[in-house]
Amino acid sequence: MADCDFLGTKKHMYFTNIACLEMPHLLHMMVALSVALLFLCVTALVVVAGCDLDPVSRGLLASPAAYARLKILIAKAALVIFANCLDSNFRVQVVGMLASATLIVFWNLRTFVLFGTGPVTVGGMLVTALYVWWAMRPARKFRDLQPGVKLSKVHKFESVYEVELLARVMRTFDRDGLVEEAASVLGDTIIKAGLQTFPNAPHLLILYANFVLEVRKDGPAARTQLQLVGKQMPNLVERYQVFCTNEASKRLKGSQQEGMDLQAYIEFKRNLRAVLRVHKEVLLQQSELWQMCLRSVLRVAQIDAALDSLEAASARADQVYKRVLERYPTNGKLLRCYGKFLEGVRHDQVAAARAYAGANRVGASNALLNLDFAGTVHGAANSGKPEFLTSMSMEDDAVVVIDAEGTIMMVSQAVQKAFGYAKAELEGANVSVLMPQPFSQRHAGYLQRYVSTGEPHILDTVREVVALHKERYVFPISLCVTKLSGIGTDSIFLGVMRPLPASVLTVRAWISPNGVFLCADQQFSSAIGLIEGDLVGHTLTSVALNPEAVSALLDRCQAATAADLESGDITTELTLHHRYLEPVPFNVEVRAAGSDTQRILVLHCRRTDGLDGSMLAVDTHMRIKFASCEVALLLGYSMRKLATMRLDQLLPQPFNTLHAKWLRDPPHTTRPGSCRTGAVVHLMSTAGASIPVRLAINTLEFEATGTSGAVTLYIAKMTKVTTDELFNEKRLSLTADFTGKILAASPPNSSVLGFPATSLVGTNLADSIDVFGEWRERSGDAHMQMILLALLGKEQDMPGELLGSFARSGCVADNNVALFDIFVSA
Repeated sequence: MADCDFLGTKKHMYFTNIACLEMPHLLHMMVALSVALLFLCVTALVVVAGCDLDPVSRGLLASPAAYARLKILIAKAALVIFANCLDSNFRVQVVGMLASATLIVFWNLRTFVLFGTGPVTVGGMLVTALYVWWAMRPARKFRDLQPGVKLSKVHKFESVYEVELLARVMRTFDRDGLVEEAASVLGDTIIKAGLQTFPNAPHLLILYANFVLEVRKDGPAARTQLQLVGKQMPNLVERYQVFCTNEASKRLKGSQQEGMDLQAYIEFKRNLRAVLRVHKEVLLQQSELWQMCLRSVLRVAQIDAALDSLEAASARADQVYKRVLERYPTNGKLLRCYGKFLEGVRHDQVAAARAYAGANRVGASNALLNLDFAGTVHGAANSGKPEFLTSMSMEDDAVVVIDAEGTIMMVSQAVQKAFGYAKAELEGANVSVLMPQPFSQRHAGYLQRYVSTGEPHILDTVREVVALHKERYVFPISLCVTKLSGIGTDSIFLGVMRPLPASVLTVRAWISPNGVFLCADQQFSSAIGLIEGDLVGHTLTSVALNPEAVSALLDRCQAATAADLESGDITTELTLHHRYLEPVPFNVEVRAAGSDTQRILVLHCRRTDGLDGSMLAVDTHMRIKFASCEVALLLGYSMRKLATMRLDQLLPQPFNTLHAKWLRDPPHTTRPGSCRTGAVVHLMSTAGASIPVRLAINTLEFEATGTSGAVTLYIAKMTKVTTDELFNEKRLSLTADFTGKILAASPPNSSVLGFPATSLVGTNLADSIDVFGEWRERSGDAHMQMILLALLGKEQDMPGELLGSFARSGCVADNNVALFDIFVSA
């Protein structure tokens, strides 16, 4: 139709009597050319649609190289045009056909579109094998890489298409037709190296999305990659490939269980925030419109502009809702939000009723989805991640999910117990609020470094770190962080945290390499007379009696390797100051915690003086200034709670009201039975039970901060009294003969009668016990034996019966001399 001599007679080459540029042939030629162009475009679209984006496809013609196929199609079209439309110029026709055929052959071989095609001839097989060997040589560089190697320096890629070509090494399948794990890891490494060389390249992002979709079977992560593609201004072909991948992810989602795993839940939360954000924008514009209507002077143009803006925002929000609902059509929470949008913004009551009905039908309209961690945990277990992570529990462990900027996307209910924050307080905040300085300030840099380089430092390893409670005190935790999905700035991380339990053998403190305390457990702080929060910021040198030993210890730790610290070979003897008592000796063993870039030293201390350190510090106004953890455990309170209480809250009646005067104006003499003499006293526990203890009280002139002078404190060392000790405190055993002469007193140091029991030895019972004294006055010393025998008989009839003001129960032991044991109780 168009084979004409355009440079000469303008006649057709076959139909010489037809003028090509005259009617009606011109009309026929234009229609034919238009149809041919349309056919070429449709063929190009079919070629693009025929590209297989699955990186592990086993088809003989499987290839995602759409651009190479399009160029080959254009070369074929040019070959047809030269062959059929340029008969009038033989030289141009020959050169054009030769160039087109050469390009077709070159592009087929050079870009390797026909990967895996069985060659027709032996020569073709050899050429193909040689080319595969030559083209795939760079892939060997990525095998068995050492940890910490920068992927971008392993091989310099010429283009994104070379990355896709080398990634085909993952097409190694096992007996079940699944991609071998080693091959998938190698392909993953090559694609990530390409992404570091060509960041934000749409072709590679689409390739990686299909990799995680088809190989990892991770639909949410694939959709995350596709969202990144949308930010890079993809062309028409790439947008179509994004559409195909989205459809494949929907099919994968439909083939899996209906329950959401953690990654799908994170993606859902992100989309939910997006629709709520546009919904809020529409509501704000409505509010501005009504506020504008309240003005006294208003122009019609302003009303028109506000209405147009509101209508555009409403349409945009409706589109966002529909796109998200297309992905989550059965989510009750999302349907209810859309119903409110239709009712309050679009004023479509019928559609809103349908949305509400759908929400009620699928349920869960007022609650978030139940998370299914089975997939996440199972995947972690199969990938060799630590047991700490695979055994996590949403009910027992503090689980936090953050994005690449450190923003908290989700927390578990156990976070409130561990950190004191409610879930609503943390979601949307930065994760640095859970860290003390300097970690909170540096954490954003750690995330930025990982986003930029992709090099992990603490991922998938269990670390011992310190965390910050809402009440501003620091406590130790075990932390394991893993990457859930995404790449670069769209990465999602999950952290599992468990507070470290107290050790029954040693007390622990966490310090920085320069010796500054980061935190300590209650036992360590109590051992030196401090609350945990008061210890933070102090240096180890400031609390040590021998600072030279501390300096030597820190120098050893700075020079030690991680293996040396883990072995526990670094030990020393330190004596630490106590705030209220004598210095305390410790045997200290140093171990490592923290990360590779921010080392933390853990001091495992064992007290060597054999004391438990139970003590209570009270001022003259009965305010408790300090209570050791042993006292807190004995009474059932926490150390912080006791430090805010008064002494009268721990004393029974009537001593709680009488002690205030005694503390303000203590007597100069110590009376028998007073707590100052070491007598047994009782303290009230949190359950209201009476706890018997023995006190050793001293006074201390304490230089308190914020006061002009010293403050008097009463330091009470406390020892719990057993039941036997409690009875022995109020009981005295006297051994006497028939004449009433006291031969022995037990215990000899007892003062139950107001004087030492040893002074009774050699005296008569009548001298100190009223029952015997009255008998001696009536009957004389000669008849003392009669009352003793009478008491013995009564004891046999009624053991333990009270006989007088002081004496009770007697027993006899006799051989040649009759002896009596008389128990005297106060």
